[in-house]
Amino acid sequence: MKRKESAVNAVIRELKEEIGIMAKPGELELVVDTQHNWENREDHVTIFTLRVNEKPRIEVDNREVISAGFYSPTEVLNMNVFPPILSCIEQSEK
Repeated sequence: MKRKESAVNAVIRELKEEIGIMAKPGELELVVDTQHNWENREDHVTIFTLRVNEKPRIEVDNREVISAGFYSPTEVLNMNVFPPILSCIEQSEK
């Protein structure tokens, strides 16, 4: 996030910059807002969902993001991903 930037505005900017997806503030749903210790530092983690009518075309920037794809919740639960993301998926599967 940039200085004085809201989490919603950061998500909108990063989606556009890093994978070419356009979103509006009202389309984002906050699902996690927590502190999490990751790689020996405490991070503020905010996770949103974005529902779309059809699968968007992803444009990987090859700088910060070198690979992106769509996976089912079951596939993600079997991957080594950031723990708060796993928690979101586990909650949605209940």
